[in-house]
Amino acid sequence: MNFRVAIRSTYPYVFALSIVLVIMREDFLSFIKLDRVRAVDIASAIIRTLEEFGLSLDGLRGQGYDGASTMSGQKTGVQARIKESSQKLV
Repeated sequence: MNFRVAIRSTYPYVFALSIVLVIMREDFLSFIKLDRVRAVDIASAIIRTLEEFGLSLDGLRGQGYDGASTMSGQKTGVQARIKESSQKLV
């Protein structure tokens, strides 16, 4: 199954994780409560949550984040860390 993730910051230290299936349907998966909001912690939590729902990074085709540098930073942000973990992401 091919999908992309959409992450929304909903409150300090809480993020909403949704997936958007290639057939253009968005499903809410989970709120993720974090103790720390470093990019490495957020990326790990997203990957772990996707795996808990049976979603492999092999099916991940895109990511959507707010403009915060922690989320979308091209070198060490969440987006870059997840892209590094999935060879099929553009």
